[in-house]
Amino acid sequence: MLSAEVPLLFRGGNLYASAAVAGTTAYFLLQTAGVSRVTASHAGMVVCVGLRFSAIWWGLNLPVFTIVEEATTRKK
Repeated sequence: MLSAEVPLLFRGGNLYASAAVAGTTAYFLLQTAGVSRVTASHAGMVVCVGLRFSAIWWGLNLPVFTIVEEATTRKK
């Protein structure tokens, strides 16, 4: 708030939430498959951290959705 900049977590295109969703999905899928809770949680963490580090290493970003407002002209 003091620097008047958007926090890195909320800037568009970064793989933060997507990595967390992928790790959580891996955890729940492994739990459903009957894998122990400890193993599933470790695997979910590896997926999450692996995706995030891969995004940093290779500079991967998600596409950013922007709305372009065009001036509308009215015909009379």
